[in-house]
Amino acid sequence: MSMNKDLKQLKQAYRQVPIPDKELDQMIQNLSTAKPKKKRHPVRLSLIAAVPVLLAIFLTVVTTNESLARAMSDVPILKNIITVITGKNYQEKNKTTEAHIKTPKLSGLKNPELEKKLNDAYDKTGEALYKEYQLASQNRGEHFYVSSDYKEITNTKKLLVLQFTVQETRASSYTEHTYLVMDKKKMQRIKLADLFKNDHYISLIQANIQEQMKKQTEADPNKIYWDENELKAALSEKNLAKRFYINAKNELVFSFNDYEVAPGYMGTVSFVIPTPLLQNDLKKPSYLK
Repeated sequence: MSMNKDLKQLKQAYRQVPIPDKELDQMIQNLSTAKPKKKRHPVRLSLIAAVPVLLAIFLTVVTTNESLARAMSDVPILKNIITVITGKNYQEKNKTTEAHIKTPKLSGLKNPELEKKLNDAYDKTGEALYKEYQLASQNRGEHFYVSSDYKEITNTKKLLVLQFTVQETRASSYTEHTYLVMDKKKMQRIKLADLFKNDHYISLIQANIQEQMKKQTEADPNKIYWDENELKAALSEKNLAKRFYINAKNELVFSFNDYEVAPGYMGTVSFVIPTPLLQNDLKKPSYLK
């Protein structure tokens, strides 16, 4: 098997959203019913109101210490705290190649099986990225940089939103974000369609994103977006379902990867959808405000 073919297969492995949808959704459904005991260039996350400082220190320690995080999850007042720490971590630098790969590891989920399934998915993504880096390192003279990292966008009593980012640089650079949006109380992943009564929301979101694009380009001539025909794939129902998250203000956001809706120099771009626009189509109670 050639090196190019190896790289292609590895890219197919990690470019999948790092959450095994069908298998995971089926598992979650079983748990919930059980009684409790690119477009043009495919180159590529208070305990006491009077002591906020102590709370900040406490959360920092819990987030960075896995054993303590698990111990704290047994304390009744902290049952709903899900922490995110670093899982797989690969750091390597050679003359022409460099890797800084970090993957998230969730701790504190009420169901260990679900926690393991999510963490295993992220671990496999990190492993695939590192294997790609190793193959690139064997190709002498090729300049290659790869990194991955995570970020908690939202972590409240009800919601966890985790962003996972992969960046690659060869002849050009590519950045890709994927999102885990989870209802912490129901212990289930939230899908875009779960927010709405019917599919009327699709046309509302498509129109609003295009309206925002138009206003941005009118205000700033340096901003460019693809035309309406070229945007069809990016704004399709299927792709929108992969590109959404809920921010800390409980607003619906769509984040598009490099080259999906605009030239590469625009990087990743995001659009916040005004909640009042969607109000009549939202299921009650709503995750959005």
